[in-house]
Amino acid sequence: HSEIIHRSEKEWFIAYDESYGPALSFVGKTVLVRWTRPDDAVYSARLQVRSCLPGQLILPHTAVLDKKQLRRWVRELVSFPVTVTFPDGSTCGGVLFDLSAGGIMIGLPQECGSGQRMRIEFELPSFGVENVEIEILRNLGHKNSDFPNYFCLTASFAGEFGWTQERVLQYIFEVNKNKKQGVEA
Repeated sequence: HSEIIHRSEKEWFIAYDESYGPALSFVGKTVLVRWTRPDDAVYSARLQVRSCLPGQLILPHTAVLDKKQLRRWVRELVSFPVTVTFPDGSTCGGVLFDLSAGGIMIGLPQECGSGQRMRIEFELPSFGVENVEIEILRNLGHKNSDFPNYFCLTASFAGEFGWTQERVLQYIFEVNKNKKQGVEA
């Protein structure tokens, strides 16, 4: 995590913690920069470090951005148990906090970083067990007061998820229809 200290017409300056090594060692190297625009998207770009100052890296501006949408779909608040399988085969349990056709918010007892992929398995009421790959977009920290020891992570579906997406859309449609009719789902 870093802070934008200054920006000019040609470049921008970000804070750099020199306990990771001298900033000078990054000059000429490409770094991956990600930032979040709340309620919009996570943006990322690979930029070459132009120069440095003590505690700062100086980066060029760019118009080439990768955008991962945060809220393209209607989300439904849920509280489903979930089992996560990491690429190394290890597993852990967690909770699915919200669900949409494009992604989820999940609570896990361990921290995960942006870009990390894993498989999740959960039961979608009326549709059965879903097993789908996800990619972590953001780690929001310990945000859910009902699960204070869980990290809240936003994630998008990845890999083959067409059937899961269709069932999630049907589930959300049914829940919203029942809400309008005053029926508990």
